Amino acid sequence: MNLGHYARRIVQRSNEMLNRAGLDLSRIETPGSRAAGLAFQWRRDPANVQRGAVVRTIEQGHAVRFFVADNSDLIQRYHLRGKFYEAEELALLAPWFRGGLFVDVGANVGNHTLYATLILGADRVIAFEPNPPALAVLETNIILNGLGDRVTIQPVGLSDRPGRAMVHLPYANLGGAALEVTDRGELEIVTGDSVLVDEPVAFLKIDTEGLEMSVLAGLEQTIRRHRPVMFVEVEDVNIPAFTAQCEQWGYRTETTYKRYPVNTNFLMVPQD
Repeated sequence: MNLGHYARRIVQRSNEMLNRAGLDLSRIETPGSRAAGLAFQWRRDPANVQRGAVVRTIEQGHAVRFFVADNSDLIQRYHLRGKFYEAEELALLAPWFRGGLFVDVGANVGNHTLYATLILGADRVIAFEPNPPALAVLETNIILNGLGDRVTIQPVGLSDRPGRAMVHLPYANLGGAALEVTDRGELEIVTGDSVLVDEPVAFLKIDTEGLEMSVLAGLEQTIRRHRPVMFVEVEDVNIPAFTAQCEQWGYRTETTYKRYPVNTNFLMVPQD
């Protein structure tokens, strides 16, 4: 028996023993599919117990902690390396955010929320995230970084009218979760205006997987009242309607960034 085969047998036997003990063991990988460690989860854990990795890092001179619950998830694999996801897009925000209230619509696990508070120095963040698996990681990230007094989480989706929705989850990408508005849904949908009616919004980030036009319609009063800078991911099929609506509201396109073939990020600045 060669050494490699013997080592694999030891690992196999060890896993069998752990399984009999009620412990699930899974491999943690970096975005380059290299081993970064092991994750443990007891089967007897209550449903509200979530085990994972805590990554401590320094970003632009600031201490950041990321909670990684699923190492196969696209964004969390970056966090596992101690990196923010979509660093190029995040860098576009800094010149246009000068403090105040940052609103994160489609906060997912908190990538932009953490960046806004820890790196950009937002006084407050209101983070909208209805998807339960992403919401659990978002809440943990807020606690880990001691941001409970600066971040308010709204566990609801946004649209142009109140209602219900269900979520469709793609494989290994919580950030790609899409809401389907339906009376049969378990998730709550509200308008952004109903939540932000008294909030002085300085910056508005929207990433809602194709629902941006209905989300913006439900935020019209807030946008007209406070004139926030906006950073919006827009499905390419919605670009003509989006730019027309922004022109009507008196906004200009400062810059765009295209990472994926089906959508484009727009940084919109009020003209007045």
